[in-house]
Amino acid sequence: MPNDTENNSSKNEFQDLLSEKKKENRFPMKKIYLLSTIGVLLLISALILFFVFSGKKHELTLSYSIPNTDITEDIQKIKVSISGKTSFVKEYGLNDPILIPKLKEDNYSIEVSAINSKNYIVFSHKESIFIKDKTSKDFFLSREQVLYDLKPVKIGNDLSVNLPAGFDKYLVYSKTNDKFEFSYETSINTVSLKGFSALGTELKFSVLKDNRIYEFSDALSLSALIPPVPPKIISPENNELIISTNYFFVWQPASVDSLDLAYDLYLKQDDGTEFKIAENIKDLMYEYKKLSPGKTYTLKVIAKNSFGQSTESNAVFRTASAEKDQEYLFAPSGRMGVTIYEVKDPKKPTELSSIKLDGNVTDVIKKENYLYILRDQSGFTIADIKDLKNPVIKKNVDVKDINGIKIVDNYLFTRVDGDKVYVYSLKDSYVSPVYQGETSIKYYGSSKPVIQYVEKVVEKTATPVAIKVSIISSEYPINIDYKNKVYITEFSMIVQSDKAKNLISADSARVVETLRMILWKKTREDFSNSTRFGVILEQIRSGVNETFKLSESDGVKTVTMKISKFE
Repeated sequence: MPNDTENNSSKNEFQDLLSEKKKENRFPMKKIYLLSTIGVLLLISALILFFVFSGKKHELTLSYSIPNTDITEDIQKIKVSISGKTSFVKEYGLNDPILIPKLKEDNYSIEVSAINSKNYIVFSHKESIFIKDKTSKDFFLSREQVLYDLKPVKIGNDLSVNLPAGFDKYLVYSKTNDKFEFSYETSINTVSLKGFSALGTELKFSVLKDNRIYEFSDALSLSALIPPVPPKIISPENNELIISTNYFFVWQPASVDSLDLAYDLYLKQDDGTEFKIAENIKDLMYEYKKLSPGKTYTLKVIAKNSFGQSTESNAVFRTASAEKDQEYLFAPSGRMGVTIYEVKDPKKPTELSSIKLDGNVTDVIKKENYLYILRDQSGFTIADIKDLKNPVIKKNVDVKDINGIKIVDNYLFTRVDGDKVYVYSLKDSYVSPVYQGETSIKYYGSSKPVIQYVEKVVEKTATPVAIKVSIISSEYPINIDYKNKVYITEFSMIVQSDKAKNLISADSARVVETLRMILWKKTREDFSNSTRFGVILEQIRSGVNETFKLSESDGVKTVTMKISKFE
């Protein structure tokens, strides 16, 4: 049997083994504790970093520019819309700074809109922006484009304009002073122009979709849409007897707003037959060479504007019979002037009348209803013979050393001593010939004379230096500053040459247009103040001279304008 000593020795070995085992188990536990502690610290640090960096906020400063237009936009506020990691919609006053803080770093879609009182988007701009830290951006606002085709069409007796289809609403603006002001809106893309009848009114149009106003159209002037005033027939006069089969029909616009017109001419015979003799002519005269003798005609002059509106004027006249045209003799009678005879029976001529003149009458030429009478060595006289029993002297022209006279087409030739010929144009007026210059004797009576333009030194006219030309002689309203009207009862001018008189008289509508262009920017105070009114008259004088390319020496000298009232 083992003794006690052996037993004790075995027991001690067991205790030692147990102790070593405990030591072995103690080391891994420390390692675990250490690693766990490090892991927790790392996790906390990561969380701290995450929250620090993920929570960083960025900001955006916005500015904007609004275009300057001739439209009264009525902008009330600015709207900013942002979409991205952060969504944002806010409205600002026009003068408010736009600072948007606390944005996450990201790529954003941003739209800035200018809003009017009707809550319509007037201007806008949309753009993608990457926002990081402090970002600044300037937006240039604009409108989306749309194509317009403003061609007014006639619907019944009214005019309308068609706007692009497919939009929610259609906006109409009319011009007041220098700006286009909102007039009305409609959901129909055909806009009637009936309600806009004021002379000179201009309109602009726009379309609206999703509360967004698109780009405006060009201006449409309604002055062109107003039916033209019937033209004034100058020649022939009603019931006039025309002796020749060739005749110049002459007319002019009756209103300044009827300048850009085309004309159709018709002749109606006494049997009711009507035929067109001219179409779409721009001139204010037309020569017709096929009048039949012994007939009664009605001349119809139709004025048309570019939108198909038209008006007409009529004049009745007669042509002398072929036989009757041979019944008269216009006899130069030397110192006695001119004697007019009826010679139906050549053996028994009947004196109808005479034209008494100073000087020695050696030749007479008849053109239409006028006689051109040569006063040898002194000049020529023009007489109106519409009434053969009562001829009227219309003009005396002094030409020194004159010895011959001839008319071909619309040229009047005066031959003078020294084989020179002075040429006058009768195109604009039979009673106010316009000196053209000098030609040689070989072109005497040519339909196309070669004219040398030289200073007129030998020809002296009896025309006074100051010639009055009356443009307006009854009450005539003219718009001023688009709000008021001034009523003019007299508008005349003193000119310094026949050239100026003929040009202005033949185209008085251009004179009135010049007057309107000068007056429309004026105010009532300009007319009530004598100094300002004097400036207006000088502006008109200079403007008319510029319009007709007249010099200071031969153009308008003074202007007279009388005003009856304002409204």
